[in-house]
Amino acid sequence: MEIKSLTLFTGQLEAQYKFYTQRLGFICIDKNEDSFTLNIGNSLLTFITKEGSTPYHFALNIPYKSIDDALHWTKEKVAVLKNGRFEIHEFEDWQARAVYFYDEDKNIVEFIGRKELNYGYGDSFDIGCIKEISEIGIASTDIESCYNSLSLNIGLEIYDGGFYRFCAIGDEKGLFICVNPEEKKWYPTDDTVYYSAFIAKIQRYNLSRTISYENGKVAIKLQ
Repeated sequence: MEIKSLTLFTGQLEAQYKFYTQRLGFICIDKNEDSFTLNIGNSLLTFITKEGSTPYHFALNIPYKSIDDALHWTKEKVAVLKNGRFEIHEFEDWQARAVYFYDEDKNIVEFIGRKELNYGYGDSFDIGCIKEISEIGIASTDIESCYNSLSLNIGLEIYDGGFYRFCAIGDEKGLFICVNPEEKKWYPTDDTVYYSAFIAKIQRYNLSRTISYENGKVAIKLQ
């Protein structure tokens, strides 16, 4: 599954714009008084201003072999979120390594390298090494219902986890990270998992769908 575009909401539009364009260096392809859109490799990331918006967790794929350089690059721009004393987070079951940091809204942003994807890498990390948006978090006390909707309408399968507290649905290119906020908090910070609304346009094989998430419910429309 490919996440072609992701729309999030922010209460600090200008601060987020400066963070992503000036501090991190992403290219903005559209901006107005209410929103801006970034080019994130093969994906688009849009922030729309909205009062009362709450934090997200989302991830961006990078080459697996770039993670050490990605850590150094990230630390030059923003403080990274550690697991104890470790700055690189190892996920052996996923054959993945990751670096985490906050943006201006306290969204937990993740750069993740997945060995299975086998992206090529040179000898230095820059913004062009970021391949696509690969994860977005979903809060739900009924994870099974979310899975059934995504499976029936898109054909997605469980990548990891189960229906009680955590379930990753999709594949290495695109995952919905479903978390029961009554049973689990966000890794690695133990931040509260909020019901943070988003809109994602995804593609799987020849199917294109728009996924709207709000108030704990997932709605799926044919594009």
